[in-house]
Amino acid sequence: MTTSSKQSIVIAGASDVAKYLIEELIASNPSNPPQIGVLTRSLSNRPWFTSNPHISLHVTEYSAPSIQSILNQTKATALFSLLHSNDPSFYNTAHEAMLTACRNSDLCKRFVPSDYGGDIDRFPSLPRFYDSTHRVFRETISNETEVEWTFVNGGWFMDYIVQGNKVDPTIVPYKPSTRGPAKSAKPAMLNTELDTSKVRSYMKPLPGIWPLDLDTFTATKLGTGEEPIGWTSARDVARALVKLLDAPSGSWEKHTYVAGQIGTWNEAIGIAEEFYGRKFDVTEKMTESILLALQNESTLEPVERAVAYMDEWNVIGASAVPMDRVLEHRERFFSGVKFRGLRELLEDAFVGESEQMV
Repeated sequence: MTTSSKQSIVIAGASDVAKYLIEELIASNPSNPPQIGVLTRSLSNRPWFTSNPHISLHVTEYSAPSIQSILNQTKATALFSLLHSNDPSFYNTAHEAMLTACRNSDLCKRFVPSDYGGDIDRFPSLPRFYDSTHRVFRETISNETEVEWTFVNGGWFMDYIVQGNKVDPTIVPYKPSTRGPAKSAKPAMLNTELDTSKVRSYMKPLPGIWPLDLDTFTATKLGTGEEPIGWTSARDVARALVKLLDAPSGSWEKHTYVAGQIGTWNEAIGIAEEFYGRKFDVTEKMTESILLALQNESTLEPVERAVAYMDEWNVIGASAVPMDRVLEHRERFFSGVKFRGLRELLEDAFVGESEQMV
């Protein structure tokens, strides 16, 4: 944010990405950081948030009156939702309440709902658990004119490529961030043994869903491995969210796209093998078997269904956000924001062995 006046921002959800957004809000104006409020249903098991002196925590059941009261109390001018739920009774109801609260609040007339998927113009219902949640709320808000809003999407969070599946980022307490804005990656000066058991990102692992396993150095090639895939680091998404606040009132588009890299899973496996200096044991999961599993999805266990939904999202190419829109939005909204690729993120994570999250 470039404004000299002190802003007040509210974030819905004490989530992994929320940690990055809080750090980047503070970093955007260290001498006059915005007031930051965080909505949460519970304070338990939130050590990063409860130990952070720069935020106020507000317990809420996500009703419109409760949220509106907090928005007015904090004098919030923008609300970012980082809630994640595949339950329509929570996701849709909470987002409808947030929209109503913004509409009726004193000052909060900007709202970024939680989306953070792929190409929602071409594939609005993918991954499939978005069909009854995100897609439905996109339709609900589509004609809203009193509150300015946008859905931000960047494909996969690429952070899972820097740490193994056994790490637990949720136990990490708050530490002041010393990371500056991302610059071009430095030439790698790495130890021969790279420790993937160390927490390097706030993003919790997605074993079985993210197709590379850095504990066992195994990988699943989904489809041909040549389908287009989009990745953006969580911190770079957060930087983009902060930068959106600088855009003139009324300039937001309904869908905003960011990307650190558009590539393929074959490319990602190759980058990881080169960086870590180890070959992955690669197994194949063909598109036909993925689609066949979805024909019988009622027989799948919840975890199997989630994997199948995400596998489909991959092989259909739905995670690859449209690059023409990405470039247009970079020029329009995100000048000065460096969006890192997979190799750059790996180098930032391991070069110098910083204690800060990548």
